[in-house]
Amino acid sequence: MIRAILALCLWVAAPALPAGAEIFKCVGPDGKTVFTSRADACPGATPHRSRGQVQSVPTSQRPSRAPARRGPPARRATGQSEEAQAATWKAKRTAAEQERKRVAHNVEAYRRVVTGCNRGSNWWRQDETGLKQEFTCDEARATHEKLERRLAELDDYLSSGLAEECRRAGCLPGWIR
Repeated sequence: MIRAILALCLWVAAPALPAGAEIFKCVGPDGKTVFTSRADACPGATPHRSRGQVQSVPTSQRPSRAPARRGPPARRATGQSEEAQAATWKAKRTAAEQERKRVAHNVEAYRRVVTGCNRGSNWWRQDETGLKQEFTCDEARATHEKLERRLAELDDYLSSGLAEECRRAGCLPGWIR
């Protein structure tokens, strides 16, 4: 019974198959063999004649069994909508800009302290209990240098690093503007 239904389906589908469709075989620009039904894709090639047997592909050329994926990996893997991903990248940019603003403010404050140290001034700071402690100029210089390095890192990140991180993650460039 099943064979009869299968035969009937094949008989019905047979007229839909292209009768006499030609397949052309040629070597593509990358050196791989190409089979196509377009004669213009293989100029000068004669139609390929099938030998009536299945040919196996060597293991080194076997295509992966993973389905073809479309779109950049980040948009595919997160499962978030594009709006949510755009908001995430804009938040990264905003956070970096806010940190840069805070660090720039502290660089300026420590620059004044270091300048005062160079003039021979003494500096004091209050701890969380309210006690005053002397603030050494060496500490001020080290902190100032550390803040300047961080400011340079943030400037670099905002000018090119964030865009590169976005590109690697597969996000759209407009998401970080």
